[in-house]
Amino acid sequence: MENKDAFDLWWEWVEKPLDSPLTIDAEIHDAVMAMPPDERRDRTKVNEAVREGLRLGPLRPAGSAMQRKTQSDLENGLKVGDRVRLIAESFAWKAEMTLQGQIGDVIERRDDGRLTVRYDNGRLLMGQEPESFERVPDMGLRAKGK
Repeated sequence: MENKDAFDLWWEWVEKPLDSPLTIDAEIHDAVMAMPPDERRDRTKVNEAVREGLRLGPLRPAGSAMQRKTQSDLENGLKVGDRVRLIAESFAWKAEMTLQGQIGDVIERRDDGRLTVRYDNGRLLMGQEPESFERVPDMGLRAKGK
């Protein structure tokens, strides 16, 4: 078996086919997504960010705002099927330059309220805070490829 570092695991996951079941550890995903996009191609910086993230542990302390939300707060928020876009200047918006202004579909809402959003270009944002998104009005049926 090959001995792959965090950089190799990240890029293997990023470049996988859309129908691939390949996954990566949340620690790798979170550490790399916190980096500016131009630094994600630097092996040393990616491996260092992941090591630092593992050393520090989870970024969100116990008792965070997301964990304190009541079930009714979660039920009234964004849900699967909603059309959303990143809120300008949010952390995710800054990290995902190619998705700024793009509209995507919420395809998963986890028990902790985090979202997975699929964009028309096939990109996925996984495990994102719902506060990074705003719902956009549904304009009816979309033409294929629009």
